[in-house]
Amino acid sequence: MLRVGAETFDVKPQDYIVHRPGGADTTHQLVNTGTEDLVYLAVSTAVLPEVVGYPDSRKTAVRIAMSLTPEARFLVPDREKNSVGYWDGEEGERVREIVARRTAGD
Repeated sequence: MLRVGAETFDVKPQDYIVHRPGGADTTHQLVNTGTEDLVYLAVSTAVLPEVVGYPDSRKTAVRIAMSLTPEARFLVPDREKNSVGYWDGEEGERVREIVARRTAGD
């Protein structure tokens, strides 16, 4: 079964599905409703970085490399989005330390 937003569609052998990027209303998922393993071929444009929203589990994923290792992406729970500002933690203390070390070494 193919789920797109709130709609579902039956899928059978030899079907193909084209899905374009979109918002939560176009979220898509294949669900195996049969008794055998579901085997399918997925083809992607693989544009990086890839940002994917998971509305059911309320999280967002960002993939920064083609690798399938955990280090190639990060997941953010939606409740954490915008929990810090761009300048939070950027008061410059580390920069002052580096400049002070360079000045002391001259």
